[in-house]
Amino acid sequence: MALPRLSPGFLPLLREEIDSVLSSPESWTDPQSFSPEKIPLTTAFMRESMRYSPLASSLPLREVVAKDGVVLPDGTHVPRGTWLVCPTEYMMRDERFFKNPDVFDPFRFLEEVYEKNGRYTLKEGNDLTAISESFLFYGFGKHSW
Repeated sequence: MALPRLSPGFLPLLREEIDSVLSSPESWTDPQSFSPEKIPLTTAFMRESMRYSPLASSLPLREVVAKDGVVLPDGTHVPRGTWLVCPTEYMMRDERFFKNPDVFDPFRFLEEVYEKNGRYTLKEGNDLTAISESFLFYGFGKHSW
């Protein structure tokens, strides 16, 4: 897989955001300095990096523990003790979930409209640790929440 190419205009924006957040010695130790609202470009860049190049090709590995097994939405019965896995890498490259999935787009998780105050905003539900049925970097289910 080829390394992604960033648009030349993105890196200066990213550097400017980080410089503004880490402008004072106090900001380096203040956890609020790194809240997603204050670093939307950095958060979007990191989330897109996780989508584009996941840590593993398949996550999460889960064992069926229900006594009678489980029935999948298509009616398939999966007996207790069966291990299930999701092909995460393929989901992260699925056009049903991500437009132009083979393109590294650091703006993917940002609102499309550049705000009047000169700041970008993350799309709702897209902070760095947010999970969803299509973004399985951290897994999914009651233990992921």
